Amino acid sequence: GPNLVENPSVAGGEGWSPDGEAYYDDAVSRSGGSGSLRIDLPYPDAGVSSSLIPVEPGHTYTFAVYMRVEEWPAIASIFVGAYDASGSWSVNLEGSRQLTTGPDLWQETVILVTPGSGHAFVGLRVVKDDAPRPTASVWVDDFYFGEGVGFEQPPSPKQAFDGTATRVDELGNFEVLRDGAWVPFFPFCVCTDGYR
Repeated sequence: GPNLVENPSVAGGEGWSPDGEAYYDDAVSRSGGSGSLRIDLPYPDAGVSSSLIPVEPGHTYTFAVYMRVEEWPAIASIFVGAYDASGSWSVNLEGSRQLTTGPDLWQETVILVTPGSGHAFVGLRVVKDDAPRPTASVWVDDFYFGEGVGFEQPPSPKQAFDGTATRVDELGNFEVLRDGAWVPFFPFCVCTDGYR
């Protein structure tokens, strides 16, 4: 569906609320030289938020944003909060930790949300996580929020892994060895420990 985000290319920073050590950066842009939003400190000290976006309860929406880091790996979390008709916050609908596949790459990151009964608006938010690189900066640009399920870019390339107890194919599908047979496995989270 059409992009419902006010100022999705972050031109001049209008329509976005940075807090803490987050700000509009006119020197870095994914496309068109319109600038981007830069987050320097981890949550809860810094983040960027959109203005409220009207939604229809029960409809599925795609929230996508392009992210870039100089120091890799650096992680950002993206959230969608639901608000009632008066504009009061109700609940976080969805959130996810995201990262790029390397430094200095603009890559699309996406989550899907379905507002529930009583949700009239949503707000988009991006914060930087503290681990594994608390001092690394994160840039975000070219936001999209629209009805339906869609991706601008194809999935990032995967590298196959052949372990003795776990394996991952070139599409990113996991299997684990159980009782001598390989069986599909869906991980809910893969988390790195940046301190060892």
